[in-house]
Amino acid sequence: MREKREVVADYLPELNKAVEQLVTRPEIHSLVDTLKKQLQQTSDPFVWSTIDLQSVMVQLPRRIRSCWIFVLKKDVPARLSMTLTVASPVNIGSFRFR
Repeated sequence: MREKREVVADYLPELNKAVEQLVTRPEIHSLVDTLKKQLQQTSDPFVWSTIDLQSVMVQLPRRIRSCWIFVLKKDVPARLSMTLTVASPVNIGSFRFR
């Protein structure tokens, strides 16, 4: 498990750059707003959407094959949110970088 964490840590700076670029785009803010609306209409603890990798304007690690954005309900149990943040460098709700 430690080896896997080190690998993720190796490319976390690249992921942070990608997120920094994505959160400046109006279409990402619009997507988050849409997901927030969807979240209010479901009993599920979260909603999500994919982001086209071709739209990411920075070089991503070759291991990255998809890009997802999740919006979680407030107070989602830790056991669920931990599974969603394996390689997630940003808290979409507040745009805080880790």
